[in-house]
Amino acid sequence: MTELQGGAPERVTEIGELEQVDTRLHPVAVAVGLVAVFALLAFTIFAFGASLKSNSSSAQVGQVTVPRMAGRTLTEAQAQLERLGLVVEAEYNSNEVIAADTVIGQDPVAGSRLEVGEQVVLRVSDGLAGVDLPNFANMKGPEALKVLKTIGLLGEIENVFDEQVEQGIIVGSLPAGGTRAAPGSTVKLRVSQGPEPRTVPEIVGRPLGEAIVELARAEFTLGEISQKFSADQPPDTVLASDPAPATKAPRGQPINLVVTSAEQQTLVPDLVGLRSSSATKVAKAAGLTTAVTNTALVSGDPRIGLVISQTPVALSPAADGASIQITVGFLLPPTTTTIAATSTTTSQPATPTTRG
Repeated sequence: MTELQGGAPERVTEIGELEQVDTRLHPVAVAVGLVAVFALLAFTIFAFGASLKSNSSSAQVGQVTVPRMAGRTLTEAQAQLERLGLVVEAEYNSNEVIAADTVIGQDPVAGSRLEVGEQVVLRVSDGLAGVDLPNFANMKGPEALKVLKTIGLLGEIENVFDEQVEQGIIVGSLPAGGTRAAPGSTVKLRVSQGPEPRTVPEIVGRPLGEAIVELARAEFTLGEISQKFSADQPPDTVLASDPAPATKAPRGQPINLVVTSAEQQTLVPDLVGLRSSSATKVAKAAGLTTAVTNTALVSGDPRIGLVISQTPVALSPAADGASIQITVGFLLPPTTTTIAATSTTTSQPATPTTRG
C-alpha cells in the first residue's frame, strides 16, 4: 500500500491501476458493529450466570429422612439424630405409663425430609405427674421417713453395705430424689450399714510379721498380742486369732493374736480376795513367788487380812519363778491416850476443944 498525494492511502491491486480507499466513518457500519459487541457481551454474561447456577446447584445442602424415635431413650435418640446432622431439642412432659427419659413423640414426624442442620424436637417423658421427692443426701433413715409422711408418701428402709457412706445415712432411694412418685406410694430408702464385713485371713501357723501384713491387706488392725509356750512351733508363730480365721468381722476391727514364746510361761493365778498365807501357797503351786506390801484399812473393812490387788494381773503370762507383787490390807492398832491423875487436899480449920 502506498500513499497518494494529499495523504489518502492507496491500494495496489494485482492487476490494474491504484485503488482509492474510503476512510470516512459510515453510520450504518458503526451501528452494526455496536450491535455485535453488545450481543457478544450479553452472551458472555448469560454464560457466566449459567455457570454460577450450575455451581450453586452442585453445592446444595443435603437432605435426610427423619427416623422414628418414639420408645427410645433420650440418649439413644439424640445420638442417632446427631449422627444424621440434625439438631435435637428435648421437651419434657409427665406421663403415667411411659418410663422417664423415654421419647413419646417428635416434631417433625418420622419420614419427614430435613436439610442437614435443621432441628428435631423430641417430647420426652419425665415420669409420673405426682409428688416431687426431696434429695435424701446426708439424711438418716428415721428422718427421711418423717419427711415422706409429711408429703403423703410411705417409706421402706433397705439396709445395704457401703464403703464410703457412714452407717445410718441414706445411700439412695427408689424412686430417686428429685423425681416424682405417685401419691400414697412407697419409696424405698437404701440405708448404709457401713463397709461390708471382711474375712479374717488364714494366719494361724504363720510368722507374726507375715500375719500383721495379711491383716493389713484384709483391712483389719492389729489388736493385743499374748504369748504361749509351744515346743512344736518356733517363737513368734501365730497359734490363734480372735476372731478366728475365715470368720467375718467389720473393716478395721482389731484382731487379737496368740503367738509362741521363746520359753515356758505360766499364767498368773488370781490371788485377789485370798488371805496372804493362802495367796503364797497358790503362787508357789504355779511355780511363782510372792512379795507382800501392806496397806492400812479402817476398822470394819471386810478386806482386812486379804489380798486387795496384785501385779501382774490374773491370767497374764509369766516366766517360771517370777514374783507376784500382792497388796494385803491390815488394821492399825488403836492409839492409847494416858491422862495423869492430880490429887487435891483441902485443909479444915481445927475444931476447938471444950474442956469441961
